[in-house]
Amino acid sequence: MPLDTWPPANNAVDKTAASIKLLLFIWNRFMSFADLCLACIRFGLH
Repeated sequence: MPLDTWPPANNAVDKTAASIKLLLFIWNRFMSFADLCLACIRFGLH
């Protein structure tokens, strides 16, 4: 029985890991973009 349930669980874990990696990638891109915007705003205010 455990062998029958293991592949779907493993697949779910792989999908979750891939989703987390994708979210972290997007988050890092967004934060670097936000930092760039803040830097431009600060530079403009000064």
